[in-house]
Amino acid sequence: MLDNFTPTMIEAAVTATRGKAKLEVSGNMTIEILQEYTKAGVDFICAAH
Repeated sequence: MLDNFTPTMIEAAVTATRGKAKLEVSGNMTIEILQEYTKAGVDFICAAH
């Protein structure tokens, strides 16, 4: 669970885990910034509405 990470921090976590763990991002996710976070390579995104 990567909570309130920036896209740069998420990319570093994705690189560090090298697919050995499923990664989920959450915290302040909005539809407007969703694409930026999907490009980082996470497996799941949690967005409350």
